[in-house]
Amino acid sequence: MRMKLELTLILHGRTEKTARDILCDAGDAPLNEEGKREIRKAVESGKYPQVSRVYAEQAFACRETAALIYRLPALVAPGFCSYDYGTLANVPYRQAMG
Repeated sequence: MRMKLELTLILHGRTEKTARDILCDAGDAPLNEEGKREIRKAVESGKYPQVSRVYAEQAFACRETAALIYRLPALVAPGFCSYDYGTLANVPYRQAMG
């Protein structure tokens, strides 16, 4: 018998840093109010699939997003990180690419 595994990756909601186009990696920036509203609206519309487990990277915004969507505590996946900007962390995108 073959088991089917379906994996869904979801980017965290908007934070104050992402709203200002600042490169941010595994920091502790929480979602801003607009980010929370966008997620709640998407949840109400049925955008997200049903899941049996939720994993997230360690960043607070990721764990907060998972909790808003699934109302489950996310299991933090060690080593799982969307971006590591290194010395460019907390630098405006245009300045980093300039």
